[in-house]
Amino acid sequence: MRNILIAAVTILAAAGMIRAEQTCPVRTIPLDSGWRLPPEARIAGAGGRPVLTVTVPPGESAARQVVARRTLNLVPYRGHQVEFIYEVRADRVSRPPEEYNGVKLMLHYKDGEKNRWPNAPRRYSFGSYDWSTVTVRVYFGHNVKDGELLIGLQNSSGRIEIRSVEIRDLGAVSDPYAAPVPLPENYRAEYTARISSLPRLRGVMSPNSYHPEDLEELARWNSNLIRWQIKKNWGGFNADRDIPEFTAWFQTKLDELEKVLNHCRKLGIKVAVDMHGAPGARLDNFDLAMLHEKKYADAFIACWEKLAARFRGHPAVWAYDIINEPQQHGAAPVNYLAIQYRAAAAIRAIDPDVPLIVTCNIGGPDTYRYLKPLPLKDVIYTVHMYEPISCTHQGISGVAPLISYPGTIDEKKWDRTMLKKQLEPVRDFQEKYGARIYVGEFSAVRYAPGAARWLEDVISLFEEYGWDWSYHAFRESHFWSVEHVGPDGAHPVPADEDTDRKRVLLRYFEKNEKPE
Repeated sequence: MRNILIAAVTILAAAGMIRAEQTCPVRTIPLDSGWRLPPEARIAGAGGRPVLTVTVPPGESAARQVVARRTLNLVPYRGHQVEFIYEVRADRVSRPPEEYNGVKLMLHYKDGEKNRWPNAPRRYSFGSYDWSTVTVRVYFGHNVKDGELLIGLQNSSGRIEIRSVEIRDLGAVSDPYAAPVPLPENYRAEYTARISSLPRLRGVMSPNSYHPEDLEELARWNSNLIRWQIKKNWGGFNADRDIPEFTAWFQTKLDELEKVLNHCRKLGIKVAVDMHGAPGARLDNFDLAMLHEKKYADAFIACWEKLAARFRGHPAVWAYDIINEPQQHGAAPVNYLAIQYRAAAAIRAIDPDVPLIVTCNIGGPDTYRYLKPLPLKDVIYTVHMYEPISCTHQGISGVAPLISYPGTIDEKKWDRTMLKKQLEPVRDFQEKYGARIYVGEFSAVRYAPGAARWLEDVISLFEEYGWDWSYHAFRESHFWSVEHVGPDGAHPVPADEDTDRKRVLLRYFEKNEKPE
């Protein structure tokens, strides 16, 4: 078995590689024609070239999208990797209430039925900066038609200027999300008694650091699962580049994990060990650095080998959650699934029986449409559910008008039926391959009107489908806390009694059996 796994690993370098043309044709988008401009925008010459300027005075930014628009034909780019290159500068752009607002250098298009909104990196979303070249890389599937460029400001005041917009075609790409190994015909996931005999697991995400009293409290709640994060700079850009420093930090987290596992064993709580970040962290476009740079991939595998060797056979381990939300936008030298397969092979070479948790690209349900299973036994597939994001994540970056669930959100009617539709790709994957599904994260911020109803609706779907789940998160942040109340993100208050959101969780935890 070990030889088979090692042999399989040798083919991984080919997964997700670009088959690009030798040249990269560049198309310049004219700035002096073809745009639909709001009253706050103008196009004027500067230094002999047109400049598109959008200005929103202070105090006029609340809940407003002020953007110039231009339609693009995307059919020629089907199956291609493309870069949108902007020359932009900003002057006193206010920090928006949501991190995905502010400066918009955005393309809106549909890939099949799914809307896509690739935008500039967050570090360009507010503040002041001189002329900068900003690149947004996009992979277009084979169903794209038209798109729309949106340049301007959303929920921010200030001024931005654009003096160049270019599209660089990097060429045709072989499937950037291809499976690392072919599947046997009519493949079905295989589970041994270690997985199939367990009762349903329902629990929470970890608070990031070991506090014995927290685990004792979870036991009183009758939680039988905790997803334990090993997290350093999740979401950080160009962080964790010092591999020896990361490795030393990781060793301290293994010492902490040993305490957690031993305590959870006594309490009858299973643990999903979650690698919540990786050496090299993320690039500006959110891609994991280790998908593009081998040294970080090697360091990631070495971390898993240390962990697997230390905790082989520990009875509290339910499974190893290989990587949290492995974002990949377009082609990469090693794709999001190939790095997980490589880690799986390394872990199983040390511990051939431990269950493994594999995730889809980015983590949300939509990318289950192209997720392929790995031909290994006892692999559990995870998804994170936060739809609709504009409701579940509202106000995290600042106070914003409240959005209620159920109701019309982003011009769509959101209720249990819509949530069920969002989860269809995961359900289809489950039924096609006989896969065990685990919802590793789901939540709505504590002050969202209807948050308890949202929790009830999504959990009822998980229960209907027989999925394991862990709520995000327990004693990690007041935004997600079921033990806090408060009118908005800026004013958390410890609750005097059980919140309606906590009561939803406790009602389902009553169903739990303690796993052996």
